[in-house]
Amino acid sequence: MPRSWARDWRGLATRSTEIRTRTRRREPEREEGPQAPAQDARWAHLDPRLVEELSAGGWDHGWRLTPTAHAPLRGPTARQETWTLEGMIEPFARDQLALAEERSVLDLNCGEGWLAQRLLDWGARRVVAIDDRSRHLHRARLLRAHFAIPETELDLRPAESAATESGETFDIVLLVGAPERMLDDRLVSSARETTRGICAIESLGGDSVAVAKLALAAGFTSVERVPPPLQGAPRYVLDEHELLIARTEEAA
Repeated sequence: MPRSWARDWRGLATRSTEIRTRTRRREPEREEGPQAPAQDARWAHLDPRLVEELSAGGWDHGWRLTPTAHAPLRGPTARQETWTLEGMIEPFARDQLALAEERSVLDLNCGEGWLAQRLLDWGARRVVAIDDRSRHLHRARLLRAHFAIPETELDLRPAESAATESGETFDIVLLVGAPERMLDDRLVSSARETTRGICAIESLGGDSVAVAKLALAAGFTSVERVPPPLQGAPRYVLDEHELLIARTEEAA
């Protein structure tokens, strides 16, 4: 992928969304507010740097770190937004990875690495995850260490570095977390150059037709809109945000 991709991706806003079963379980369904966790014996075995980040609050995802320790969410709707986007992407990701040879994924704007870790659960052998925000990458690295995920499986990189090797392609590319930027034809074209399977593109509802046309013009062979679950986050159910799956001719 061209080095210009990393420059194009700087400054993006984020919102990323079972758990790697050998080390963790999905968090309970109840909502949690953005309050900071108590400092007590529950945190005795956690990395002090992770405890510091948990105390700061404002997490995008309610990570279950121990049976009693969860990351404090940034707000009451964060869990539903995570669940909705994850549920919309999962069937397509599992299908693509089931038949792919390399089973590799590029997650742009990865945030805390929630979807990157889910893709490993769904069958990916290698995920390259990129973000331009140092704090999000710091949290993603702490979580990678906490869950004992090898760096060869989850490769976390800052956007200002060379994101990928020239010409490298992936079975799945995630272009989510910054729907307001998807009318930039350079981003969509760069995603096509990097995709040999499917690309998940999150767009604003009113822009989805235009984004689909950009994807087709960039060389994707088809684009389909993914309907949200009826119990999904309002921004998806009300078409404020939409998820598109763009396919290449190599797609399974």
